[in-house]
Amino acid sequence: MSKRALITGAAGFVGGHLARRLVSQGWEVVLSDRNTPGFIACDFGAPRDIDALLETTGSVTHVFTWPPAPLCRNPWRILRALSK
Repeated sequence: MSKRALITGAAGFVGGHLARRLVSQGWEVVLSDRNTPGFIACDFGAPRDIDALLETTGSVTHVFTWPPAPLCRNPWRILRALSK
């Protein structure tokens, strides 16, 4: 089974390093960041953005650099949808 990761905050220090490491290890990586051109835009405080992210990414096997709890109203909904 191939490994497919969603990295939120991928333009940041941790997310950027993590993305490079996973790609070098053969992972397929989906990058998301709030205001960065070339990345999937997602504000975890906006339900529309979350729905668009789920439609765009499809299934992933791992989620990294999850957003802080106050930014995400229902993280379990997102995790369930991403793991389908």
